[in-house]
Amino acid sequence: MPPNTPMSLLSLPEELILQILEFFPKHILLELRYVNDVFNRIAAQVAFRVIRFRAYKDEPERFMNIAETAHLRDHVREITCDTWNGLDYAVSYLFYRSFFKALPYIGVFRNLEALHLRFCEREHHYPISISSFRKTSLRVLDTVFHSLAGTWTEQRQRDLDSGPNTMRAIEHRMLKSPQNPPATPISLKTLTVSNLENYLEESLTTSAAFQTILNSKSLVDMRLYIATSMSDPYCGESLLFPRIQSSWLTPDIAKNLQVLSLYCHHPWGWLPKMDFRLIGVDGLPNLKTLALGNFEFTHWWQVEWFGSLGIEKFYLDGCTVLFSEFNWTGMKRDRSETTVEDFEGKTHSFSNEGYYVPEEMPQTMLQDSELVKKDLRWHNLLSHWAKSMTNLRVLKIGQGYWDQIQDPWKAIDPTWYGYAPKQYDDDWNQRFTHHGFQHFECPTPLTVGSGIRQFGSWATQDYDQVFRYTKWAEPDENYPPQTTPPTRDYEIKGISEEVRSEDIRAFRTLIAAVEAKRRVIV
Repeated sequence: MPPNTPMSLLSLPEELILQILEFFPKHILLELRYVNDVFNRIAAQVAFRVIRFRAYKDEPERFMNIAETAHLRDHVREITCDTWNGLDYAVSYLFYRSFFKALPYIGVFRNLEALHLRFCEREHHYPISISSFRKTSLRVLDTVFHSLAGTWTEQRQRDLDSGPNTMRAIEHRMLKSPQNPPATPISLKTLTVSNLENYLEESLTTSAAFQTILNSKSLVDMRLYIATSMSDPYCGESLLFPRIQSSWLTPDIAKNLQVLSLYCHHPWGWLPKMDFRLIGVDGLPNLKTLALGNFEFTHWWQVEWFGSLGIEKFYLDGCTVLFSEFNWTGMKRDRSETTVEDFEGKTHSFSNEGYYVPEEMPQTMLQDSELVKKDLRWHNLLSHWAKSMTNLRVLKIGQGYWDQIQDPWKAIDPTWYGYAPKQYDDDWNQRFTHHGFQHFECPTPLTVGSGIRQFGSWATQDYDQVFRYTKWAEPDENYPPQTTPPTRDYEIKGISEEVRSEDIRAFRTLIAAVEAKRRVIV
């Protein structure tokens, strides 16, 4: 070709064109489909690779239209399914009628690799809507897992919707459903769930459909963001955290995972209790990336357990170390032992010392409680991991912005200024919330700019934001202590300069060890 001859984009190999189009905003890709038949075919492969639908306006109908169009649904690799409907919280199935109709169509996307389930966060904080949310989430999860497993039928859906666990406000009518839905499971690689309620629904987790998808060897990436309601973390409900190892994270599920992200709205690990040892003595043999959000370190066994993992990337987002607690006289200490089996069938026993008996209500009168200081410090964790985490290549410790960031529209690519006027629209902003547990590699940026997607735009180096300690503090003096139990707070004044210095030295030592390993790889 002569040097001055202009090159047409279509003269390039199709594989190269597809890589170029991946940098285009979606609205431009959709417009390119109108150029000609060739662009229509090529641009559609990228434009429909990632799709989302919410319980909002006509989004469910548009999703079903894609599902019923074979040459479009075959391109889909990633789906976001969101229960947001534009309201503060829902109190009736009436708001989800079209959304529920669309859920079974997830099963027709046979090339699906990643599914993101998003539930409404606000409903966890209003007692009037907790029951509504629980029934809605069960309806969504049950339908989705049966669709993925290839076991969804219209008759089964009718039976579920007329059962005791669903709202009876309206009679469910399947006006539209997939024709001849597939009867084989989808080989899902990635599953993320945001605002998963801290409540174990055994009818779901013991179902064959749930077990089929989560026990599949193809599922290697799981990211969960668990929500907590206004109820206390030690309430007598059937909480998910103490039983997550027998439901969402059993040893059979965990052994296949390469990426695991566990976040919660509030501190977890101690109250509510999360015992990683129950996953198995062998831990997570194939895990490469681990991200924890708001996890509270309280026991030395946790330090050793995480240190024994062969992970290459470790993210601690908003995690803390318990500095002190109230020893409630009206709440029983756990003196039991936990027994688990390894992959070879050998049994191992672990002490539950330092925890309270599950589902016991605490003593609320502070005069009957004693403040007890703990011995674990950040430098204990970091020093041990510097020696034990021999495969670690990436370590990030700090405080992400989670869901409190203002103007989340700023997270979009700076070339998408055409959408900037929508920055104050809840419809637009909602898409950029509750993603911290998914994108833990880089928290949501605060501003637009070159390279923000790769490197982020801000990171704190303040000691109190990185190496946080927690304590159980006395309640507000405006409330009588007889009715208000102690609450969590951050410990700052009690941390001596000596401890701060040791924490920083241990952190620098660990970082130096990680950097040395990275240089060896390069």
